[in-house]
Amino acid sequence: MIGRVRDRQTFVALGDGAASARTRHLRVRALLGAPGAGGNAYGVGSPGVNRVAFAIGKPVGNAVTRNRTRRRLRAAIVELERARPELFGASAYLVSARPNVVDQTFSQLSDEVEALFEGLGPALAGRPSADLRASGAQR
Repeated sequence: MIGRVRDRQTFVALGDGAASARTRHLRVRALLGAPGAGGNAYGVGSPGVNRVAFAIGKPVGNAVTRNRTRRRLRAAIVELERARPELFGASAYLVSARPNVVDQTFSQLSDEVEALFEGLGPALAGRPSADLRASGAQR
C-alpha cells in the first residue's frame, strides 16, 4: 500500500543522508524505519505502508503538467509495488523528476521506475548511492 509523507520530520530526514538512486529522468531517496507515530488514513506510522512524496518542480511544466506527472509516477509505483513488493524495503520515499520526464510514455516511465527501485536496493544495504544514468536504465 502506498501512503503519503505528511510530516516535516520525515521530509527533513529524507533530505539528510537518506539512501538514494537515480536514473536519467528520476531520483529517489529512501529511509528505513521513517519517523511518524500512529497510523492514519494517509499511512503515516502504519506498519506495512510505504509512504511516498513527490518533488516535481516548475521546470517540469505548468501545474497541469506537474500534476499529471505526479499521477503517472504514483500509478507506476503502485503497479510496481503490486508486481514486485520485494523492492520496497524502506518506509518513506521522495521521488524527484527532471523536466524531460514528460516526454516518456507510461511504459517507459514504468520501466524507469522499476530500474530506479532496483538500484535503490544496494543503497539501502549500506552501499553508496546508485547512479543508473550510464546503465541501460536510461530509456
